[in-house]
Amino acid sequence: MSLGDYLQEFLLVLAPALMLAGSIIAWRKKRRFSAILQIVGSACFLLWGVYMIAATMGVAWGIIDLHFFRSPRGSWVRYISFYCLWTAGICFPVGFFWHALRA
Repeated sequence: MSLGDYLQEFLLVLAPALMLAGSIIAWRKKRRFSAILQIVGSACFLLWGVYMIAATMGVAWGIIDLHFFRSPRGSWVRYISFYCLWTAGICFPVGFFWHALRA
């Protein structure tokens, strides 16, 4: 993997981590449900980014077999990552726009 690939993987974790920090700050200022939605969404984005890094690095370094993700034993990993990304894609934007419209 090149340096650009590592930077891209790093951004998959850095951006959601900053979103999570901002969501926690928003929740501490105004304890509203919109901030909780933002926290849940950004935490799911962060979890998905960590999953992508672990999967990419594991396959690239030969730790994880590529066929594991396609096998029935690895299907639970796909379901967890899909629902985590789905939850993040719904919760964070809804909470963000709700917070922005109330401010």
